[in-house]
Amino acid sequence: MSLVAIPANADVTWMEQGVCRRFDPDLWHPKFDAPSSTAAAKAICKLCPVQSECLDWALKYDENGVWGGTSEADRRTLQRRKSHTACIVCDGEDILITEGTEVCLGCGASWRI
Repeated sequence: MSLVAIPANADVTWMEQGVCRRFDPDLWHPKFDAPSSTAAAKAICKLCPVQSECLDWALKYDENGVWGGTSEADRRTLQRRKSHTACIVCDGEDILITEGTEVCLGCGASWRI
């Protein structure tokens, strides 16, 4: 069983409403971060009323395991996508995200994500 370190003054009232509390904690911390080992936890997360709060927490505190319907790999992808809100060349904010690539509509620069 994994324990979550809760920072001082963190608002965790939403955790009381988590559907995950009714299940074995080990379900949220599979040995492998693979779709086959995270599918059950992710399916349960879809039913949870605090899924978005849970995902926000995991992104903020870099949690391990399944949080907010995402695996660690899913959250790394989300973080990469969130990290470029402006062009890395011209600082323009008109960014088009396609499969694995971001393109600046201002200057045409592109980079892999």
